[in-house]
Amino acid sequence: MRDLLSMALLYQKLGFSILPIYSIKNGICACQNPNCSSPGKHPIPYKGVFEATNDLDQIEKWWKSICIDANIAIRTGSISGICVLDIDPRNNGNDSFDLLERTYGKLPYTLESSTGGNGKHLFFEYDPRVSFNRNNFFQGIDFKSENGYVIVPPSNHISGTHYLWEDFSDPDTTPIRKMPEWLIEKLNEPKKIQALIRHDYIYEGTRNNYLTSIAGAMRRKGVGFKGILAALSEENKEKCNPPLHELELGTIAKSISKYKPAEKIENFNIADEAYIGPLGQIVNKISPHTESSKEALLLQLIAVLGNLYGNECYYQVESTKLYPNIFCVIVGKSSWARKGTSWNHIERLIKLSGPRALADEHWQEFGLRSGLSSGEGLLFHLRDKSEEDKENSDKRITIIESEFSSVLKKISRDGNVISQVIRDAWDSRNLSILTKTDPIHVSAPHISIIGHITQQELNKFLDGLEIFNGFANRFLWIYSIRSKLLPFGGDIEAILFEEEIKELLKGKTLSGRLSFDDMARSLWRRIYYELSEERSSEITENIAARGPAQILKLSLIYALSSNRKQIHTEDLLAAKSIWDFSEKTSAKIFAKKESNPLISKILNELTENQQQLTRTDISS
Repeated sequence: MRDLLSMALLYQKLGFSILPIYSIKNGICACQNPNCSSPGKHPIPYKGVFEATNDLDQIEKWWKSICIDANIAIRTGSISGICVLDIDPRNNGNDSFDLLERTYGKLPYTLESSTGGNGKHLFFEYDPRVSFNRNNFFQGIDFKSENGYVIVPPSNHISGTHYLWEDFSDPDTTPIRKMPEWLIEKLNEPKKIQALIRHDYIYEGTRNNYLTSIAGAMRRKGVGFKGILAALSEENKEKCNPPLHELELGTIAKSISKYKPAEKIENFNIADEAYIGPLGQIVNKISPHTESSKEALLLQLIAVLGNLYGNECYYQVESTKLYPNIFCVIVGKSSWARKGTSWNHIERLIKLSGPRALADEHWQEFGLRSGLSSGEGLLFHLRDKSEEDKENSDKRITIIESEFSSVLKKISRDGNVISQVIRDAWDSRNLSILTKTDPIHVSAPHISIIGHITQQELNKFLDGLEIFNGFANRFLWIYSIRSKLLPFGGDIEAILFEEEIKELLKGKTLSGRLSFDDMARSLWRRIYYELSEERSSEITENIAARGPAQILKLSLIYALSSNRKQIHTEDLLAAKSIWDFSEKTSAKIFAKKESNPLISKILNELTENQQQLTRTDISS
C-alpha cells in the first residue's frame, strides 16, 4: 500500500483539490474528542472543506510536517471535476443500489473505491445539472457534489481497516465516467418516500408503487406487455412480502403498456469509451464528413480490422479459442440510415494503397467479397486445393452483404446449409460439405460478415428457428440512423489517416494467446457475473447468450489495435459499450417477436427436443 504523502501528491497531480482529515489512532479519532460523532472523517483545517487545495507546497506542508498521519479527502464538485455516489450497506445501500440498477439500468464502470465499512464510492464526472449534495437520496445512498468531500485511499477507518481502490480501479489510469441521464433525472426529482427495504423485501403499502415504477422504466425502454409481466412476476415472487395477486400484476402491466415508449431507439448511441485508440481516432475523423452514424462506422471498421489480423492471435476460454472475427448487421431504414454510405467510407480506407496501406495485397485481391448466395459457394471459394493448402493458405475473407435479407430468405429454404456454415464460421471451425462426387473442405477459415438490413425485412425474414438455434446471437445487431444533414457532403478527401493506420498495422505482427492484465481480470469477473443475470424474455435471453464471447472477441481486436498482447481495462470497457448497445438494439428490433405465438411454439418445441428441430418439423 502506498503511503499517505505519495498518494496525496498523486491526487494533486491528477488535478484534485484535497484536504487533511483526522485519522484513527488507537481506535479513536485523532481529534482526541472521546464523543466525536464522525471519527476519522472530519477535516483538520478550521474552515473545513473550503480549505481544500491543489497547491503542491501546501499539500507537502500538510503531509510532511503538520499532519503527516492525516487521512486524505478529495473535495467534490466543479473544483475537482467529480461527483460521488456514497453507498452505505449498513443502511441498506447495497439493496437500494441493486434496485436502482435493475430498474433503470447498469451504471458505467468507473473509478471505484471500497470504504472501511464495506461500502463503496463511485466517482463520476462533475455535471452542473447536479451541483448539489443529497443525503439519503435513495435509502443508504448519498450523493456528493459541490462543496462536499469523500475520504480516499489509503486513509484508515474506525473499523480498523483502510479505504482501498477496487482491484479494477486505479486513479492514475481508470477513466472517470459520465453519469447516465437516468441518474441525473433521479437526483433532480423532489424527494419522495422510497420503498421500504428490509432484508430485501418490499412490504404492504409500497408493493404497488414499487412494481409500477419497474414497469414504467421497462416501458420507457420499449418493452412490451409480455416482457413487463414476466419481469413483474419474478420481482413479485422475489421481493414482495406478501406477493401481490397475479391479476393485480396483469393490471399493472396492461395499464403501463398502453403508454408509448418514451425512449426511442433513434436516441441510442454507443458510449464514448468505445472510441479509443486509433480505431476511435479514425471514426472521429470520418464522422464530421458523413451523414452515417458513428456506430455503423465503428462496427464495420472493427469487423474488417479483425479479419485483417487473421487467426494468429486468440483468447482461450477452457479449450475454446476465440479469434478476432466478428459478424455484425447494421439495421436501419432504407436510404435514410446511410448504411451503404457508412460502408463506402470503410471500404475507401482499406483500399488505400502504398507502403502504409491497411490491407495487404493478398487481402486487397481476395479478402473482400459480396454475395453470400449459399454455404457451398462460400466453402468453394475458400476450399483446400491440396494437402499443403491446409497449412499455408490464407483463409481470411470478409463478406459484405448490402442486402442481408437475401441471406435470410435463402436460409429459410429447406436443405440450404448456409445457416450451419455461418454458425461454424463464427466459431472458426474447419468447414466441410460432404457430397458423393466432390466433397469440399476448408481448414482454418477466418471469416467475418457485415450485413445491412431494414427492421421491417428483419422482422419478416428472420424466423424463430434462427433466433433460438444460435444463428442470431452470433451477430452484433447495430441500429443506425442518419447522424446529421450535410447538403454538400463533407471533405473526406482532405483527411489523412497515415498515423492511425501505422498504429493499426503493428497489431498484425503479433501472434499467440492473449491474456488479461491484473486490473482487467478483476473487471472481467464483475462483467461476467453481470452478463450471467437472467433477461426478461426468452428471446433476449437467447440473443444475449453469447455476450461474454462477443465481448472477448471485441476486446481482442481493441488490444491488437493498440499493439498489445494483454487485454487492458480500456479494451474491456470499449467492448462492453458496444455489447450494451447491441443488446439494447436487439431488445428493440426483436420486440415484435415477443408476442408472436409461432415463436413461442417453436421455443417450446426446441426446449422439448433439446434444440434439435428442422424446418420440415416446423412446417409439419
